[in-house]
Amino acid sequence: MHRFKILIVEDDPDLRDTMRLLLEDSYDVSCATDGLNGLKNALRNPPDLILMDLKMPNMDGFETCRLLRADSEFSDISIIVVSGFVSDQDRVRALQAGADDFISKPFETKELLHRIAKRLSEKNTSKSQEQLLRRGIFKYKSLRLDAVELKAFVNDEPVHFSQVEFGILKILVEGAETVIPREVFISSLWPGQEVSSRIMDAHLVSIRNKLKGQDLQISSVYGKGYILKSS
Repeated sequence: MHRFKILIVEDDPDLRDTMRLLLEDSYDVSCATDGLNGLKNALRNPPDLILMDLKMPNMDGFETCRLLRADSEFSDISIIVVSGFVSDQDRVRALQAGADDFISKPFETKELLHRIAKRLSEKNTSKSQEQLLRRGIFKYKSLRLDAVELKAFVNDEPVHFSQVEFGILKILVEGAETVIPREVFISSLWPGQEVSSRIMDAHLVSIRNKLKGQDLQISSVYGKGYILKSS
């Protein structure tokens, strides 16, 4: 079973050990005593998530965050700042430097564990989505589209859509929960053609009928376009 890797960058030895003991049963944990060692550790063994103090010798957390974010290799690593700096200005500086979240010291154990689990869950979901997209798979709720085979599935059951209907669905799934202008569909599916809105509406009626009873809703937003959302 895959275990996420967490790097703790903290100069206080007692707090560093406390966090390590708290996490090591569930995660692969490594530690660094300051920002410079943390940077070297991350380069040598890239973690999934970093718990970063701000006030440290050799290199502070602000600079360490900036250097990590400057390297595309670490663009998807989650960084949670855990610091005694509690002013709004410090929070903003940390986020501007590249931190994803901020927890003030002293912290509640449950809160720290929840924030870590939430970040790693989002990272896992994002990775899964990337892998699916590379294979030409587009998903939203119970709907799955295979853009290579031009096949559609609802709750893993095959549903037949015409080529145009499939194209409409693909655009809606890619932009799910946002209003997509009618012109986007026209330029993508009927490039260079004058297409009546009635043609688009007819295809949408057919798609809605095939998705009836599912957790999906395709709505027309007057004067703006169309949106796919959960029903």
